[in-house]
Amino acid sequence: MSEQRLVSDGAGVGRAAAGERRGFSRRKNILPDERAPETEVVRKFMDNTRYAMAPARASSIMEMILNLESIPNARTIARALTPGSG
Repeated sequence: MSEQRLVSDGAGVGRAAAGERRGFSRRKNILPDERAPETEVVRKFMDNTRYAMAPARASSIMEMILNLESIPNARTIARALTPGSG
């Protein structure tokens, strides 16, 4: 795994591989009671999990969360989030 460093845009902190140029994006003036578009939530989740887990695992967890009503119980999500479980 390549060396990572903390990066900041002044409003938040993230991790980036050494030498990687990374842009930051922000939501455009969406009020707190407005729902963010699903595509934006999915993109942000996948970006945030990029260095934490394999894309297939992140996608599986994302699908569980987007379809929460079909998950039998919270243990299912907890197991999926446990390192080494998938």
